[in-house]
Amino acid sequence: MTRVKICGLTRIIDVEAAIDLGAHAVGFVMEPSSPRCVAGDERLMEAVRILGPYVVRVSVFGEYQPGSPEFDRVQSWSPLFLSRDDAVTVVRPGLGLEEQLSMMTSHSHQVRAVVVDGYSPGQAGGTGLRPPDDFVERVATAGPWKLVLAGGLTPDNVAERVRRHRPYAVDVSSGVESSPGVKDPAMMRDFIAAVVAG
Repeated sequence: MTRVKICGLTRIIDVEAAIDLGAHAVGFVMEPSSPRCVAGDERLMEAVRILGPYVVRVSVFGEYQPGSPEFDRVQSWSPLFLSRDDAVTVVRPGLGLEEQLSMMTSHSHQVRAVVVDGYSPGQAGGTGLRPPDDFVERVATAGPWKLVLAGGLTPDNVAERVRRHRPYAVDVSSGVESSPGVKDPAMMRDFIAAVVAG
């Protein structure tokens, strides 16, 4: 079964809705340049720390920021991050694929999963842009890591994307929002249902 991560959460009401609807993981952006950054929201961070034990909490970085809140998993595209044993790294088109794959291959025993995301210059994720299918396949087959598919996913297209790529997990942010950082419960419900159907 393909797992679902709802990312870019900024409100505890949305976190609780995502969990109640069946999300396997919830993501919190620590990248300062993102409109979804919650690194300084101590009230939200405390609420996240005491969530139940059966949901994975993910701290999401662009460039890894030591000292920011870290939860069960940490996700980043920073090359320095690959030295960690729990690395969930991000690969995006337009940033030198062969160089990215070379770095990951040299740390393949530490890279547990790779998030393949869309890319827009100056945006740290949440772009709503879909990575090309051949790019996804190249990353998926380049190493032993698990594929996490992100970028441009919505309730309307995620089932087709799951059938095409058979990812370990899908990661959605802007595709289930009414505005940046504000999740729509009906869209989250429909997204998760579409993943299950896919």
